[in-house]
Amino acid sequence: MKDVSSETDERILIEEAKRDRRRFGDLYELHFVRVYAFIGRRVRDRAAVQDLTADVFRKALEGLDRFEWRGAPFAAMAIPNREQRDCEPPRACSEGDHRL
Repeated sequence: MKDVSSETDERILIEEAKRDRRRFGDLYELHFVRVYAFIGRRVRDRAAVQDLTADVFRKALEGLDRFEWRGAPFAAMAIPNREQRDCEPPRACSEGDHRL
């Protein structure tokens, strides 16, 4: 995996992944722990956390061509926010919490 030590390096890595989807694996490795932890704090079921994390990266890969650099890290685009999505599947949510 390429060492991404600056915002510029991450931006270059994103552009490389747009041209060569195999480079998306580097983005995945760079941000997996952050995305998994974010979801894990909101969802109690480990299998659901794994499924949701995979879904986040699948959707990020599908939307990579539309990604426009705005100075925020790639993870900010990859991690769903409360306004964007409900917790899927519903059984994955913590009691009374239906949003990530």
